Parts: sequence; structure tokens; C-alpha cells
Amino acid sequence: MRVIVAILIVSLIACGSEPKKDEAKNVQKKVEPVKFDTTELVKQEEELRLLFKQKIEPLNYRPKKDPFRSVVETYKESLANQFSENPLKNATLDQITLVGVLNSKVGNVGVVEIAGQTFYVKVGDRVGMNDGVVVDVTSTTLRVRQMEKDVFGNIRATVKDITIATTGGKL
Repeated sequence: MRVIVAILIVSLIACGSEPKKDEAKNVQKKVEPVKFDTTELVKQEEELRLLFKQKIEPLNYRPKKDPFRSVVETYKESLANQFSENPLKNATLDQITLVGVLNSKVGNVGVVEIAGQTFYVKVGDRVGMNDGVVVDVTSTTLRVRQMEKDVFGNIRATVKDITIATTGGKL
């Protein structure tokens, strides 16, 4: 047992902290600065300057719908926009009365009355809430074509005739 203890002590002393020769050489070497070739960087700098001289315009992208806006607000605005400044578009066809027709070389012009106001309409004018179009003006009728939704949600074109209003049985 004494022999084993002696071998352990000798081995521990032999593993001492004396620096090895190879490690001593590495510590004494001076670190040299890295040499860097800057010619490529100068070429890239010139290319970048030429690139940024060109006027770059950003894309003009606007989304159709604002994702942060409430659907209820959008619906309320669409209802508010339904009413136009033009009184002819704010009235239904039942509220429009044909008062008279003026004959001219260009064509007939209908004289209509809405809520006490008088307006003149010709072929191609927009009339009514359903965006109706005046198709024909004769001596006694005003014909309007408009798009309507039926009960099932189907859209169909209807033609409505507005006849001249008679007062007291006279035209």
C-alpha cells in the first residue's frame, strides 16, 4: 500500500503547473493586423452611388377596404351616400308626376314635378332612387327603365311609364 501511495504522490508532482515549451512560444508571438483589400469596396461604393442617383418612386398601393374600420360604420356611410344632392334621384318614381312635354328640334323634354318643384328631363337623364334612366319621352308619357331587386334578391330591369297628370279632365 505504501508503494501505491508513493506512486500517486510522484505522479501528482509530475503533473505540475510548469508551462510546456509549445505553449510558451504561442504566448510570446505578436498578433499581426489583418491586411484588407479595399478595391472591391470602392467599386461597390461607386455602383451604389449610381443606383441611388436614380429616382425611385414607391408603389402607390391603397387597399380597397380599411381592415381597421367597423363594418357597421361602412354600412352607415353607404346608406348616407344613397341620398344624392339631385332631388330627381332622391324621389321614387311614384312621387314623380309628369306635368307637360315640350317639343323641340332636338327631341321632347318632359316637365316633371317632385314635391312642388319643377324639373326638365330628357332622354338619358337619371331619375329615381333605383338609378332609373329616361328611355323615351312622348307627348303623353315619360318612360323610365330601372333596375329592381325582387323578393328573392334577383336583379331585373323594369320599364315604368309615367303618364301626364290631368287636372279637371283637361290635358
